[in-house]
Amino acid sequence: LQEGGVQVSWPKGQEGQRYHFQLSRDAQFRRIAQENTLEDNSIALPGLGIGTWYMRVAAVDDDGFTHPYGPTQVLKTGCMPCRVLAGVGIVLVILAL
Repeated sequence: LQEGGVQVSWPKGQEGQRYHFQLSRDAQFRRIAQENTLEDNSIALPGLGIGTWYMRVAAVDDDGFTHPYGPTQVLKTGCMPCRVLAGVGIVLVILAL
């Protein structure tokens, strides 16, 4: 993790390949939060919100052929104890009403 964000990288492909990167909140990638075609085998993701993020990358050959996506990677951001305590606090407030 970097200050205020995350730097994600993956193994470099063959010479001349680019990379199609997708970031989503759901594992099926129905709603894409970020999508980029990159020259380098890394990307900076500043300001990710708290929660679970799913990422995947596909290599793109210099002739435009896009390979299948690699395995989906999962990133959990934020403070897990904070989320649990916040949830308990919400439950206590609801019970007090």
